[in-house]
Amino acid sequence: MSLSLFSMVVLPFLTTDQLMYYTIATLGAGFVAYIVTYIRGVADVHSGFGLWWRALLTGVIVIIADLFIAVLTNFGSGIWIGRNLVAG
Repeated sequence: MSLSLFSMVVLPFLTTDQLMYYTIATLGAGFVAYIVTYIRGVADVHSGFGLWWRALLTGVIVIIADLFIAVLTNFGSGIWIGRNLVAG
């Protein structure tokens, strides 16, 4: 989630050429965050089925929350960029 909030601050200052690299970097960071979340979920549970179920559920909840926040922050950044282009 902090990655999404960071995106809201950084995106308006990037040029079009930089957006592709930034998008790839944030997707990679999001993937790493999912893996870390999954591993932490596995480490906290010691039973067979509960182990995998909790890890999967934790990862899915985090991904849904991250996507929701990313959509909101990127939408806000898009409005900011659009206003600058129109006013500019």
